[in-house]
Amino acid sequence: MGIFLLGDFMKKIVLLLIFILIIFSIKFETKEIRIRILSNSNSIVDQENKKLVKEILIKNFQNYEYNDVDSFIKNNIELIQDELINKIPKELNLVINVEYVKTHFPSKSLNGKFLSSGYYQTLLITINEGLGCNWWSILYPDFFDIGYDDFGEIKVKSYLIDLFKNP
Repeated sequence: MGIFLLGDFMKKIVLLLIFILIIFSIKFETKEIRIRILSNSNSIVDQENKKLVKEILIKNFQNYEYNDVDSFIKNNIELIQDELINKIPKELNLVINVEYVKTHFPSKSLNGKFLSSGYYQTLLITINEGLGCNWWSILYPDFFDIGYDDFGEIKVKSYLIDLFKNP
């Protein structure tokens, strides 16, 4: 009986909030493909090895010509892994594992661009144990346009919540 005692304005506000909650709970499918490189550990040497793998990978991808990134990666996982292994100096003794899987990414913002959190198809490269800090970027559609190394989570603000906190 509580909602029936509310005025028309309050009923509209409640319905609007319910509608907003429904919209934000819907998962939209994205064609975005990401890339993530997990370093062995956070030691200086392992972080340098991660950067080396990143540089080799970027050079290799810039040389590829493809129309369908998704199909290219699915059909060439072994090629990508072999190229990385062959271009890394043998004395580093790095074990490289390349997978194409869906992984979770947090929300990030940089230079006015916002990337939503969620599960994205990812070219995942793990170096040895893969327990260190990672590097990630968008592989498709914006080829290495945005790179994220080390910066904190974004601060989320809500106009509606702020409105009710500070009437």
